[in-house]
Amino acid sequence: MDTERLIRQINAARMEHKIWIQRAESLVSGIEISAEYQPVSAKDSTFGRWYLGHGKVLQDKMAFVQCWAPHEAFHKLYARIYRLITEEMATSTIGRILGKHKKQKTEAQEKAEALLPELYEYYQYINALLEGIALELRQPKAEVKPKPAVKQALTDVTAENFLEDSVDDSIEKSVEEELPWPSPPEPVKPVYHQVKRVADMMDDLDKDLEKWLKE
Repeated sequence: MDTERLIRQINAARMEHKIWIQRAESLVSGIEISAEYQPVSAKDSTFGRWYLGHGKVLQDKMAFVQCWAPHEAFHKLYARIYRLITEEMATSTIGRILGKHKKQKTEAQEKAEALLPELYEYYQYINALLEGIALELRQPKAEVKPKPAVKQALTDVTAENFLEDSVDDSIEKSVEEELPWPSPPEPVKPVYHQVKRVADMMDDLDKDLEKWLKE
C-alpha cells in the first residue's frame, strides 16, 4: 500500500467537497451558472469513483466506511439546491436571457440558502473522517511491548530487620533535642559507708600511733 499516494488522494477528496460548497454558495448568491455547477451523483463524483475503486484498500478502517452515507447525502442536498435555483431561472425570462437573478433575493434563493447549514454539516463530518484516516496513515502503529513481571521486593524482609533498618538515628537525636526530657534524679549519698570509712581510718591512725610510740 502506497501510503503517501493515499494521503494525497484523501486530501484531494477533502478539497473536492470544499469546491462543491463554494459552488452552492455561488448558486445562492445569484451568479451566472455554468456547466461545472451541474450536480453529479455520489458514485459519479471524483471521490465516489475513487472510493469504489482504488480507495477500497482502506475499507478495513471504520472511518472510511462511515464516509459514504454523508457523502451521498451531501450530493443529494447540493442537487436540491441546484434545482431550486435553476427551476426558478427557467420560469423567468430575465433569468434565461441574463443568466442571473434580480438584486433582491427570490423565494427560491431563500429556500436554497436555508439548506446551506445542513450542507456545511455534511462537509465538516466528511472532512473530519478523511482527516482522521490521513493522520492514522501518517502515524504507524506503536509496537506493544509486554509489561515487565512484578518483582516481589519484600520477600527477604522480616519484622526484625525491617524495624532495625527503619530506625533513623537522626530522628532519635532530634527527638531528644526537642523534647524536654526530665533530668535523672541525683543519687542518694552513701552516708553510712562514708562514716564507716572514716572510722576505719581512725582505727588505722590509732594503730599507727601505738606503733610509733612503741618505737
